[in-house]
Order: sequence, then structure tokens, then C-alpha cells
Amino acid sequence: MKMLRLASAFALTLALSAGVANAAVVLTFNDLTETPTVTVTGTAAVVQVSTEDFLVVLPAGTLTAQGNFNLVFGLTEPGTTGSTGFSDLIYFRSIPNSTGMTVEFVSDGEGATGLLTPDPAATLYGSTAETGLVQTVPNPAAVIALLAAPLTVQIASDITDAVPEPSILALAGTGGLLGLGLWGYRRRKA
Repeated sequence: MKMLRLASAFALTLALSAGVANAAVVLTFNDLTETPTVTVTGTAAVVQVSTEDFLVVLPAGTLTAQGNFNLVFGLTEPGTTGSTGFSDLIYFRSIPNSTGMTVEFVSDGEGATGLLTPDPAATLYGSTAETGLVQTVPNPAAVIALLAAPLTVQIASDITDAVPEPSILALAGTGGLLGLGLWGYRRRKA
């Protein structure tokens, strides 16, 4: 599967080489619904690898020189850490013998029972908790140093485990009962 992705990325890079690669590129991954999407502003090709896995190929000329990087950034559910796994991963990979690169978004999927573990060949350079809003993923330093034009990667990811603590539910219920009692007391006095 990895070789297929690499071959697809290389073929798309060659196809896009005639395009303008020195313009700013904005990638927005929307994972707020059961059918995620990716929006691209600038020159890039999108390959949907699976329902929640997108490979975006940025053409030759995206980098000022050939790079050698395989980096990953993780998103966690609120209240968890990367040590327990990630709900979403964003990979930044150089394409061998090219000044192109790929950005891949991988999600754990709706209703998935397990979290994602990064590819052991990739270097984890950071993580943050999902907010349910559009978040900008920081570019890794190795990529920033080689970019010919600005690259912005954004993700809007769903928060699947945002269930209130039982104590918060009990507190809310108690407040509601007190409110009803006060309303009844005032009604009887009037």
C-alpha cells in the first residue's frame, strides 16, 4: 500500500510539474462529517486513499531543493495525550528525487474503536487537542526551510468523545431542581 501511494505521488508530481508551484497553497481538511473532504487553494492533486484518508501531492517546485523528510503531526481527543493514540494524523513527506512533496491526512473514522498510531518510519514533531474548529497545523521546521512559497495546512476535526463528566451532569441536575423549587416558592408567595 505504501509503495502504491509513493508511485501515485510520483506520477502526480510529474503530471503537475508543468503547473505553477511557486504560489501559496492552502489545504483544508474537513473531518466534521461522516464524509470528510479536502479543499485545495493553489496547485496540488488530491488522491482519496480511503473514506477518511487523503493524499495531497504538491508538484515539483514546491520545495527549493530536494528534501528528505517523513514527519507527522497528531491531533488528540480533548483530555487525552498522544501516548494513548491519535484521532487524526497529518504526514509531511518529501518525494524522492523531486522538489515536490505530499501531505496526507488520516483519521480514525467515525465510530472507530481504536486510535491511530503514527507510522514508525515517520518522526512525530508535535501534537495538539482537537477543538472542533478550524485549526492550523504548524509546518515542521525541515519543511519550512525548503518551501518555495507559503504552505498552510488546516483541519476541522470532530470531537467524538466530548461526553460530560457524571459530576457535571449531577451539578446541572441539582441546579435545575433548585430553580424549580425557587420558582414554586415565589409562585406560592405571590
